[in-house]
Amino acid sequence: MRIIILILSFYILSICTTSPLFSQKVCESTQAGGKWNNPTTWIQGTVPTKDDSVIINGYVVADTFFECKSLEIEKTGELKIIRENKLSDNIYGDLILYGKLSIMDYTTLLVHDCFLNCNKAGHGLSNLGTLVIGGNDNANCDKLKCK
Repeated sequence: MRIIILILSFYILSICTTSPLFSQKVCESTQAGGKWNNPTTWIQGTVPTKDDSVIINGYVVADTFFECKSLEIEKTGELKIIRENKLSDNIYGDLILYGKLSIMDYTTLLVHDCFLNCNKAGHGLSNLGTLVIGGNDNANCDKLKCK
């Protein structure tokens, strides 16, 4: 019986550690910030991918296409999205805004999971481009809120 429990435990552990749920990465910007696509902007030394949760602590400029699993901009953080092409940047999960977000002309930011959480007193949202909450169907977006 002990052998069966041991084998079962090993099997469950191997599933959990190889599951995508447990392999997601958090990419956190340095206080100094920098360009999104520069590895030195990120404490981990790698540019975030679509599977990564991102935390912005400094001034970060996205002048090339980006996508991430979720995005949190801290009080000390600022993300400025500036490009002159019509590509849409993608956040596949939540956008949590305590700092500043600037979306410049000709740029679209898609937040697919339909959730924007921001602190009214501390955030700054400069939306000269397009911010789309809930992907292409914001009619069903009922989780949009600023606390």
